[in-house]
Amino acid sequence: MNTYNTLVIALEGFEARHFTSLASRSPTLNQELVNGDVQFLCVQPPVDKDLGKPHHVIVAIGINYFQLPDKVDPPVLKRHLADSDGQPTVKDIYTKEDMRHPLNYTLEAHHRKATRWTEGGFASDHICRFKDYILVVTNFSPFITRSRWLDIKPAAHRKKILELCNFCHLDDLVELIDHHGGAELWIGHGSATVWNRFDAFRQRHDLQRWIKTYNLSGLGIIAMKRAKKDKRYRLH
Repeated sequence: MNTYNTLVIALEGFEARHFTSLASRSPTLNQELVNGDVQFLCVQPPVDKDLGKPHHVIVAIGINYFQLPDKVDPPVLKRHLADSDGQPTVKDIYTKEDMRHPLNYTLEAHHRKATRWTEGGFASDHICRFKDYILVVTNFSPFITRSRWLDIKPAAHRKKILELCNFCHLDDLVELIDHHGGAELWIGHGSATVWNRFDAFRQRHDLQRWIKTYNLSGLGIIAMKRAKKDKRYRLH
């Protein structure tokens, strides 16, 4: 557990460090795929807004943070999120409750049939139930794409985007989170592409408490509800 105020300071340093490292490598950006915006992670406060009180931490890993269709020629590498003064930030200025709602839906679904999730390979054992938490949102690719991930075709183009960053930020994030009280839960959300990468990641770091689920979005909720009606599927 940790406080939001303490964690934000550490994550601001993390974001700045990895952006500087990426910029120093001067990656070649394809303007048809990305526009140059980058966000390694962002953080949401607990619902109770008590920023100085220790809370559990959940880290959610997806494929990338956002899509912006505007083409920038040439793409300019810059941090995506900025506060009201125009300064880069890791605070979730969009207040993406559309992530927290499907996440809570996932946690409730798991609580109802935890054994089935574990047997199906979608969750570890010993996942505790708790009401409030700090949410850290990160991704395998920090690049803001011009299209939704699965709409980027052919698949080789998605691979090129992933190759622009070597995922070392996620390895460093595990170390940082552990140093600041650890995460109560790690979540891999999205399609099977994310799940496969997440499995390799959690095994490499021996993460003890984890869940795999659909994309944490409104569309993800729809997919979860459909799966709930499918007796062959485990996520219900």
